[in-house]
Order: sequence, then C-alpha cells, then structure tokens
Amino acid sequence: MASRFFNNRLLDFAESQSTMTAPEAAFTLLDTELKSFGAKSAVYAMLPSNDTAPSEIETNADNLAQAHAFFSYPTEYAGAYMVDELIYHDPFARFCATTEGGAMGWHDPRAAQYSTEQSRDVLSLAADFGLQYGMSVPLRDGSGASVGGIGVALDLKSERDAEEALRAHGLDIELAALLFHARFHDELSPQDVISLSSREIECLKWASVGLLTKEIAFRLSLSDKTVEFHLRNATKRLNARNRTHAVARALVYGLISV
Repeated sequence: MASRFFNNRLLDFAESQSTMTAPEAAFTLLDTELKSFGAKSAVYAMLPSNDTAPSEIETNADNLAQAHAFFSYPTEYAGAYMVDELIYHDPFARFCATTEGGAMGWHDPRAAQYSTEQSRDVLSLAADFGLQYGMSVPLRDGSGASVGGIGVALDLKSERDAEEALRAHGLDIELAALLFHARFHDELSPQDVISLSSREIECLKWASVGLLTKEIAFRLSLSDKTVEFHLRNATKRLNARNRTHAVARALVYGLISV
C-alpha cells in the first residue's frame, strides 16, 4: 500500500459500511462521508466489461441497461446524461472505463486524451449544473467482469481551489470509494466463505494502518519477501485487484479490524 493508509475516520466508515444491508443505504453513507471531504454530489456506476475491446467505451456503454448505478447528482442532469447517452463522450467516464488504477481531477489536462468532438458539450452541461470541479476514480471487480468508477463533484469555484482540495482530500475520497465499492460488490455478488491464514490477516491489518512492507516485516519478525508472499496470497483469496483493494474488502467483510 506504500504511503496509502486508512485513517481513523475511514476505518470508522468501513465499520459502518459493513453493517449496511442494502446498497442504497451504503451509497447514502458514502455520499455523507464524501461531503466531509468537500464533495457536494457523487455518482457510482459499474457496467459489464468486454475484454475484447477494452479501449472502447462503446463496448461498455452498449450495456447501459445492465449498469448498476447510484447518484446524488442533480436529477435533471442525471436524466439528461442517461437519456442522451452522454457516457459516450464524457472524458471522465471514458477514463474510468479504459484505465485501471489511479484517480484524475476533472481539471487535469490528461482528460483531453479521453475526449471526443462532443466532449465539450458534455462538460458545458456539467458546468451549468455546478459539476465543473471534482475527481473520478476507476473501479474494477476482482474478476474483471465489470468496469466503472465513481465521480465526485466538489463544491468549488476555481481550478486552484480544486488543486488544493485534491491535495488535501483526494486520497481520502479514493479510499472511501474503494470501501464502498468493496461493500457494494459483496452485496451484488455474494462471496463464498473466504478463509485467510493468521499471517495473512496480520499483514493486512498492519497494511490497513499504513505500514510499509519492511515495517510489517519488522513488527512480525518476518522477511520482506515473506510479508509480500502473505499479502499476495491474501489479495488473491479476496479476489482483489491490488493491496489497497484487498484491505478494503477485508475491512468490509469483517475479516480484519483495527
């Protein structure tokens, strides 16, 4: 997990997520948590993946009817977005559909590489509804069967403010998204009973509070390679994409606590 870590607030959020019995309630909890980081609204969407042409969002947008989505965006905007199928030309939706890992601010110049000729109209409409600044986080399930992400609109008026907000809270927003995503997919696709070894649980627990591999190794009197071995095994058993995803799933499944 390198320098990434789950702070006390996010750990409390993970515990609360684990008690949710409905995805809608879990998203409402996420929306409230995001507001504490300066967000004003959010959207979460996952669509079936087509691995034969992963670089084309059309392969995912064709499956809009099968999408699992929640949003707190203005209803009028969300309605226009779906009816007019703006996902085809939304550079941040295209970013989430074709990029695995890492978040991107909406003011990031890299967005240009995901744009189409109609993207300017999409961004103009978003700005009309106050959705000009924010960030998007690509999300995947463990098997790669679905693809999507979360978009978080920030209550800001300038690019400079957006830069400062994402420096301060971008990681918190990303981790909250991962925690919700783990809980939602647990509800959407119930997992078989997951069995982790005591060492795997110990390594995940220390990773959840931000310890580096060498720091975990020192605490557990293990070699760095042994710690990496346990974390890789835990990630595989949890059907997770990476260490951060594995920690998020372990937290919301109640396999680890801190």
